[in-house]
Amino acid sequence: MCCFPRLLCRTGLVYDERMKEHVNGSSHPECPERISCIWDLLEEEGCVGRCARVESRVATKDELLLEHNDDVIEMFKGFGSATDDELSTLSVNYDSINFSKGVYSSAVVAAGCTVTLTEQICDGQLRNGIAVVRPPGHHAERNRPRGFCFFDNVAIAAKVALKRENINRILIVDWDVHHGNGIQHSFYDDPRVLYCSLHRYDNGLFYPGSPDGNYNMVGTDKGAGYNMNVAWNKCRMGDGDYLTAFHQLLMPVAHEFDPDLVLVACGLDAARGDPLGNYYITPEGYAHMTHQLCGLAEGRVVVALEGGYNLTSIARSMVAICKVLLGDALPRLEGAVIANESAQQCIQSTTTALAPYWKCLKHHLGPDVDAGVEQPVKPIKLEEPEPHPSANAMEPEQQAQSEPHPQVSTKQNATHPSSDDVSELLQQLELSGHTRVFAVQPLPSCPHLNDVQKLPSDRLDAKQPCGKCGDTSENWICLVCYQVYCGRYVKQHMVEHAQETQHSMVLSFADLSVWCYPCDSYVHNSVLFPAIDAAHVSKFGRHATLSS
Repeated sequence: MCCFPRLLCRTGLVYDERMKEHVNGSSHPECPERISCIWDLLEEEGCVGRCARVESRVATKDELLLEHNDDVIEMFKGFGSATDDELSTLSVNYDSINFSKGVYSSAVVAAGCTVTLTEQICDGQLRNGIAVVRPPGHHAERNRPRGFCFFDNVAIAAKVALKRENINRILIVDWDVHHGNGIQHSFYDDPRVLYCSLHRYDNGLFYPGSPDGNYNMVGTDKGAGYNMNVAWNKCRMGDGDYLTAFHQLLMPVAHEFDPDLVLVACGLDAARGDPLGNYYITPEGYAHMTHQLCGLAEGRVVVALEGGYNLTSIARSMVAICKVLLGDALPRLEGAVIANESAQQCIQSTTTALAPYWKCLKHHLGPDVDAGVEQPVKPIKLEEPEPHPSANAMEPEQQAQSEPHPQVSTKQNATHPSSDDVSELLQQLELSGHTRVFAVQPLPSCPHLNDVQKLPSDRLDAKQPCGKCGDTSENWICLVCYQVYCGRYVKQHMVEHAQETQHSMVLSFADLSVWCYPCDSYVHNSVLFPAIDAAHVSKFGRHATLSS
């Protein structure tokens, strides 16, 4: 039986000046100062003193061979004795690569630092940690360097970790603005690794410019469903777009996957002010994404630097990430955290592509799926339909007249249609072309139940008006902050509240159902019963009989 040692409440940091020996050129964005500016600000903000300093080391030949061919490794080794002209001539044969005498000495330390930090977290010596490393690695292929990258640091660390008895499933989250083609290719058919990349795609025009980064690349063979590409198109993306992808897609799948370890390919070139990414994630946005990942794998999270070329932005962002790993309070996000329309379309495309593989996404397939395309539902007209009891909730005194006992079960006393009514409905369904009948079924559980907070008091006021417009016709109460706002068919103030705050669970005062925004589904679970019962008492003057 696999078991983990007792985790210590420590955050590790690993850094080594030897990684500055590789120099691309005086004006190249992937410069040695990238790691020193991060380290300096971590020291200035007191993070280094609060963390456990991890001793750096070089990666062993056997570790490098887990991911790269021997020919590539030996080629890098030989650069120390090459002339500048020879290195310059060789570099033009590769994609976005500048060889230098210090390539091997820097890259082998970057890989070794990432591996040793990962090992200490797997062993329980550390709870989580950050590897401040360069050169980056997620573009590097098995037999070829690419895109400023020589050894794939995160992929090597993952393969080393998978050799351990207590590590069976690894989640790799890559939020570098560029697609991590190297990591994807390393695990594309491996169900032990769930690779999730959120990257600028621009319909294949943004680097690395390959269809491999598109949303429909979901894995192959046994790894089908274990590759997630949130491929951003058109608009510049920021906190709201990334956090929406986390809430609606990445985190539900990650919870279902249930990893033993989380590795973050932490490119910071989607940060505000980056000259290559042109996106605008704030340090606070990175902090919130990191915080969500800390809820996985019992907090075993390895953050390894990838890209990021605005020295101020990457330093501030890494400090924000480090403070979250240390357990500091989350910073407040700037402004409204809302996904733009293009981002929503991209998230939906990825969700649809992955829905056949994950239970938490099944409801996105629709009631009738043929070759992955949802079929349109033909409308059915019923004569004089009876309104659902919850559609126009009765006053408590009216309800008392219709219920024979003080406490009743809705299961026992619900009005059921007669067999003739059912037969007539089925005939209409058949005439309309439907061969199956579907009902809306709430999820029995979801990964966002932990967001639900305790009731502020024993009572709720089901007649409370919307906190923004004062409407009382159809309101919902947020089960995180217990604010009341109107529904989407009034002025959708609760929808806006959820987008601004990322609060996930809301309760309807109309029919006492609970909706989860990230899961895009109703949920019925015992965690929700106290709130449902309090609302029931407010509406009808008696407790609800609830069962899961």
